[in-house]
Amino acid sequence: DILKDFCRVRFDVYEKRKAYLVAKLTREKEILSNKARFILMVVKGELELRQKKKAALLKELKQLGFTPMSKLNDLMKGKGGKHGTSVPEDAESAARDNEATAEGEATGVEKDPEKTEYDYLLGMNLWSLTHEKVEEIKKLRDQKQKELDELMRTTIESMWDRELAALSIALDEMDAQDEADERAAANATEGRKRKRGAKGGSAPTSMSVTAAARRSGRTATVIAADEKLFEKPLIKSSRQFLENM
Repeated sequence: DILKDFCRVRFDVYEKRKAYLVAKLTREKEILSNKARFILMVVKGELELRQKKKAALLKELKQLGFTPMSKLNDLMKGKGGKHGTSVPEDAESAARDNEATAEGEATGVEKDPEKTEYDYLLGMNLWSLTHEKVEEIKKLRDQKQKELDELMRTTIESMWDRELAALSIALDEMDAQDEADERAAANATEGRKRKRGAKGGSAPTSMSVTAAARRSGRTATVIAADEKLFEKPLIKSSRQFLENM
């Protein structure tokens, strides 16, 4: 039952995730499409940017059908239609935009009511307004379209299977790395032990009783007696030890 509940929840999450990825790719593709069209119109002289008031330029961009950023962002909220273009504005939004534009033209003051709406177009570098840039953006747009088509064809089950396989590979790589780290640590420890042994030199040889006596200051007889004492265990067994207590 726990696994069934988990699968149902996980399936719902994958559906939401796929919808998010579709919206994200669609938004990115639409931005690239608008940029390519904008640059091409400027290069061909169909759109003049110089010596124009900002309010008039923004109005012209809207009339030419360029997608405002608010509509592109609506794609991430599940709004804006299939591709986010040619979506009619609601009456309130249209009235607000027209009022702001008319006010700017009447007073001669640039109001910037849509400053962020087309900033992704007007904010491009001057060096971007070239035929080469148009071709580059078109390639990026086509790549996004391929990714989007592939994603749309991919089922939820396939996404889950692919990620489980990727997770399995990643876990195997982590296990292999852990084993390599453990081997490296063991080799390093063994190397340190060898170095310490090399620095210490060969193991000391046993000294004669006379030499030991001369070094310690004790008589040879006393040292010989001590060595003889420790040649045999003090007790023969634990049973004998307990009996003697």
